[in-house]
Amino acid sequence: MKIRYRLSLYTLSFLSISLFLMSSFFFIYTSYVINQKNENALEQTLQSGAIMIYNLLETSRVEATYLGRNSLVAEALKDSANRSSEASIIDYPEYKTLNDIFYDIRNSDRGIRAAFVIDSRGKVIASGHPESIGLDLKDRDYFIEAMSGNTVTSNLLYDRIDNLASLFVAAPVIYPNGTNAQGVMALIIDTQIASYNLSSLIDQDVGDAYLMDEDGLIVFHSDSSLIGTYHRDTSIRNYFINNQNLNNGFNDYSYERIKYHIAFKRIPSSPWLLVIEQNMDVYMSSIREALWVVIALNLIVLTLAAFSYMFYAKLFTRPITELSQIMHKTTTGDLTVRSQYTSKDELGHLSRDFNLMLDELVGAYEEVESKNEELTATEEELRNQNEQLIKHQHELTLSKKRIEELAFTSSLTKLPNRIACDLEIERLLGLLPTPNFSLIHLDIDAFMRINYSLGHTTGDKVLIETANKLMQFAESKVQLYHLSADKFAYILLDRPNEYQINEFTNAILESFTSPIIIANHEIYLSISLGVSSCPHDSTIAETLKSQAETALYQAKITGKSQHVFYKKIMTEHVNRRLEIEDLLRRSIKDNLIYMMYQPQYTPRTKHLQSFEALMRLKTESGQNISPSEFIPIAEEMGIINRLGEWAIHEVFAQVASWLSSEALFDYICINISGLQIKNPSFVDLIFQASKNFNLSPSRVELEITESIMLDISSTALDVLQQLKDLGFRIALDDFGTGYSSLSYLKTLPIHTLKIDKSFIDDLQNSKKDQDLVRQLIGLSHELNLQVVAEGVEEESQLLFLQENNCDLIQGYYFSKPLITEDAFQLAIESKS
Repeated sequence: MKIRYRLSLYTLSFLSISLFLMSSFFFIYTSYVINQKNENALEQTLQSGAIMIYNLLETSRVEATYLGRNSLVAEALKDSANRSSEASIIDYPEYKTLNDIFYDIRNSDRGIRAAFVIDSRGKVIASGHPESIGLDLKDRDYFIEAMSGNTVTSNLLYDRIDNLASLFVAAPVIYPNGTNAQGVMALIIDTQIASYNLSSLIDQDVGDAYLMDEDGLIVFHSDSSLIGTYHRDTSIRNYFINNQNLNNGFNDYSYERIKYHIAFKRIPSSPWLLVIEQNMDVYMSSIREALWVVIALNLIVLTLAAFSYMFYAKLFTRPITELSQIMHKTTTGDLTVRSQYTSKDELGHLSRDFNLMLDELVGAYEEVESKNEELTATEEELRNQNEQLIKHQHELTLSKKRIEELAFTSSLTKLPNRIACDLEIERLLGLLPTPNFSLIHLDIDAFMRINYSLGHTTGDKVLIETANKLMQFAESKVQLYHLSADKFAYILLDRPNEYQINEFTNAILESFTSPIIIANHEIYLSISLGVSSCPHDSTIAETLKSQAETALYQAKITGKSQHVFYKKIMTEHVNRRLEIEDLLRRSIKDNLIYMMYQPQYTPRTKHLQSFEALMRLKTESGQNISPSEFIPIAEEMGIINRLGEWAIHEVFAQVASWLSSEALFDYICINISGLQIKNPSFVDLIFQASKNFNLSPSRVELEITESIMLDISSTALDVLQQLKDLGFRIALDDFGTGYSSLSYLKTLPIHTLKIDKSFIDDLQNSKKDQDLVRQLIGLSHELNLQVVAEGVEEESQLLFLQENNCDLIQGYYFSKPLITEDAFQLAIESKS
């Protein structure tokens, strides 16, 4: 066979085989990789979904137990127990506060559809769902189990009000110091919300996610219409019935000629399985389409290649044949032959070079000897150049090593730095499968105080000693890094559970209980640690680092010298706190903080006596933030004094303006923080402000909260006495909410006692509250103190306070807190 035919045949055969192998490998490899990634993704999705369902169930059990301990529940059950079994439900009192709590739970977005209390006879006596009150549930299994003293989650049942498939969580209500259940606190888990959450686990075009019991009954389903039905495939139902000890796994089945792949995982401590089901026809369609495209392209390439190779093979082999014939003649010793092929392509160059070679061959023998001498000299030169090259190579190696040290090593501690840590995390995340490892961020508590007090040189020595201590815990599976300043990090391999990580972190914390000695200074250090884990928390490098930093921040703000594992809610809490901190920093400049005024009236004449100035904070969108949330943060940030100073000037300016316009009221009340009282310049500040606005101190009442009494000192008492001597009125707010001591009423230089709203709320129903309020009013009057009742909202409360000679009333019965303009208008109108 001629060379041109063989060349075409061999080339086409090689190309065909290559394309076939490449297409086969493409299909096999792509299918394998996608299936592996799919299995891993399913396992991770099942893990997160199982945790979500488990947390929902456990949270509901905890919430049912917590609500069962509410004193209002116990009172309702005691009231029910004292009634005869023949009593109609219309004879039962309306537990308004309890029903409101249950109603709030029902309307909150927490997955709870209803909350209710069942007495020992099985009747619903309080509920956020009014239609369910009086319902007889003594035949329900969960009621019977809860009355035996166990907290239980029911099987899927249909509730008797809405007739919806539901899960019930029931907890026994046991009185303090008691042992037997006196009733049941029950919650209904909203299967619709739980099912909606499951829909996020998988694309609905590819498959479904659902929760199923071991008999194949569907409890939650991303298609909520299937809740309460059995799995459509009997073979799958039989598989789970016959394998009830399985915790997780995979299976396949066909339904209506469509193949489905399922992955399942058992919810811990439950009879339920979380199942993710995929339509494999949809899943594999993209791979099949890609394969057909590759096959079509291969056929086109082969066809074009066949025609091209036949043409060019003939074109290229003609001059080769001619050159072959000439070269054959030269082997016989005929050096006079020459090629006549003069084309400008590579074969033409070969022809000309061949002719030149023949021309030069004649004189080649004469030149051999001289070339031999030149080669000897060249060998010596090459030897010298090789030595120089080896020397330069060594210098290059040393330079490379030095560059790597500068790039990846801390110059102070000689530990791998942040860049090295980031690269190692990226390397671990690039492995398949992703390994289990933990990232621990740690730093020295209050390290800046060492720099400020002992200098940066000592601070550097402290960091070196700290690094040496931490290096004692480094090993082949434990890598230590110096990230920056006083911040370090560990990467822990092969420590899959919290117990092992706890042992490791506790050993580190224990090592810092003894001091380090630097320049004759005994320095005691403490460290805080934050832990995130892969793949449990995340498989993304930046997310893992952010989670470890969030956990470290949580360890700092909750006490320091401890380790904290990352939890998702931490991110929400930290983001919320950071948002409020940002608002507080900008509150004055951006007008996000403002004052409202709630009037105080005399109960009998309903005469406007005074206003209480209340600080409020809002976002740019106008959403209000509760003072109970932003005031503690302001105190921790250390800006409460600045906000308090702003409030004093704002309120004094406003009151001075009102009085100049002949508004009629006696004085203004303004709240004072404990940190303001501790400020040495506070007395001068507030007295100077009253002078600047020409406002008599007798027009100002300063309210201190009862909680301040925990940290009161003789200096603080002196401050309060100075303020009273200057003419300011002093009021004790929130009296009786947790730190009450009658000695405060004798010791503190106060004019007014404010009874907290919690004593007023149930005044019309609670004899205990009535007796306590009556005695507080009487005792205060004996001590010549004015009494203000807060939170008055009902006429019955007002009548009681009138009868018992309460001095002033504050609450929604008369008025909610008013904006500045409305408060001024009220003060003007009070003249008439």
